[in-house]
Amino acid sequence: MKDVDLLEAFVSSFATHDEMSVVLPDLNPAAWALRRGKAGPLGARWRPKRVVTQQAALASLYSTLPARLPALYESLVLTYRWAEVEIGSCALLANPPGPGLVGLLAEITKDPAFVATLLPKGFIPFGRGSGGEYDPICFDTASSPGSGESRIVQLEHEDILCRGRITVVSEVAPSFRSLVLQAIGPSVAAV
Repeated sequence: MKDVDLLEAFVSSFATHDEMSVVLPDLNPAAWALRRGKAGPLGARWRPKRVVTQQAALASLYSTLPARLPALYESLVLTYRWAEVEIGSCALLANPPGPGLVGLLAEITKDPAFVATLLPKGFIPFGRGSGGEYDPICFDTASSPGSGESRIVQLEHEDILCRGRITVVSEVAPSFRSLVLQAIGPSVAAV
C-alpha cells in the first residue's frame, strides 16, 4: 500500500475510533472549524479535511523541535487537517485549519512544562493518552537517531510537571507507521 493510500485509510479510520462531535465553538475551535452541516441542539459532527500544505511550512516546526518528525507523520500533517481525535490507545493532537502549521505547533507546545522537559531530551509530543488522559504521547527521537523513524511512547505527566523527570509508562508503537497500521486494522493494511 502506498503512503498516500495508507494515510487516506488512516484518516478515514478516525470515525471508527472517535465520535468526532463538537458542541460549542469555544470548547473545541478546531473541531468547530471542521464541522459538517449545521449544529443542532446536540452539536455537530466534524470531519478531517484534505488541505495540501507546502513543504516549506515544516520550517516553523523545525525551528522549535529537536529533530525531524517521521516522514509518514510529515506527510499526514502536510495533507490533512483534523481536530484532536482518539485513535485507539492515544488521542492525536489537532492539526487545525489555519495558515501553515502554526496550529499544530501551538498544540505541540501548549504546555510549557512539557516543552521545557521533553524537547531537550528528544521527545516530541504529538498526542495524549486516550480517554482524556494528560500523559503525553511522544516520538522518542533519541531511540533511533538517523533512521527517520522513532518509537512512540507514553510518558507519565505528573513526573514531568512535578519533578521535571521523564518516566516512560509504555511503548505505544515501535513507529508511527505501526501506529497507523494498528488504527486502520489488518484487513485494510493488507490491501
